[in-house]
Amino acid sequence: MTVRRLQGDGDIATQGRQFVYDMEDCAQTLGTRLKLFYGEYFRDINEGTDWFGKILLKGSPDNVKDAEIRTRIQNYADVRGIAEYSSSFDVNARRVTVRATVLTSYGETKVTFEETI
Repeated sequence: MTVRRLQGDGDIATQGRQFVYDMEDCAQTLGTRLKLFYGEYFRDINEGTDWFGKILLKGSPDNVKDAEIRTRIQNYADVRGIAEYSSSFDVNARRVTVRATVLTSYGETKVTFEETI
């Protein structure tokens, strides 16, 4: 698959290498899938990661948080499975860190997602 390359600041690349392919595409798309809030996408309000309802909710167990994130990763078309997964949640600081080794149609790729929500 081919998608527009995102620069380090999240903007779409408009100069130089403007597209990413295969494994790099998977890693970038998985990151953007995790960043999309549930209900944010106007074309499909049932799409997105349920950050407020499941992940950042005080008292929400870690297995519920992990299940939401793992589901978002696994439901991407090019993903065949998750080989390794680790996460940490700091609800007070609203900080989430996810590291995963994902098996894709193109091979194995590492995904790191660190975000303050």
